[in-house]
This record gives sequence, C-alpha cells and structure tokens, in this order.
Amino acid sequence: MVPYETEGCRGKDETGRAKTREAKLGCVFTQVGVDAEGRPIREEGSTTCVGAIETAPEFGQRIFTESIRCPRNCHRRVDAPG
Repeated sequence: MVPYETEGCRGKDETGRAKTREAKLGCVFTQVGVDAEGRPIREEGSTTCVGAIETAPEFGQRIFTESIRCPRNCHRRVDAPG
C-alpha cells in the first residue's frame, strides 16, 4: 500500500499508523453433491467471485448479496450421500 491508501486506518505498531490493508475474497457456487472425501462438488458455471478492501461486516453483506443476486445460486439443499 502507498501511504494515502492507509490514511485514517488504525495500525498495530507504536505509531498507530496502518501500513497494510486486508483484502477479502469470496466465491459463491451451487453445490450439486460431495466427492468421496466429503468436499463440495460445484455445479459447472455457477461460481461467482467478489473481492474488496473493507470491514468484515461490509464484506459479509457483499458476499451475502452475491449469493442471492445470481439465479443459479438458488439456495437449495443437497444432502450428502449415505
């Protein structure tokens, strides 16, 4: 980061000035099942991604909004086999 991008942000060192920022990234997809190890299997073409430098509550709203924005991500439940 360059100094003007961290102006007004609280830092953790003795000066109290921030030198870095935390980027948050997330992806949303429709799960169609699980593999043999129990990991989710994504529906092809359903993955969308978001990213931002913002607070956790702001990013939580961003990723939630993304999850309901795309009609492919229809919040259906897929139970694991077995």
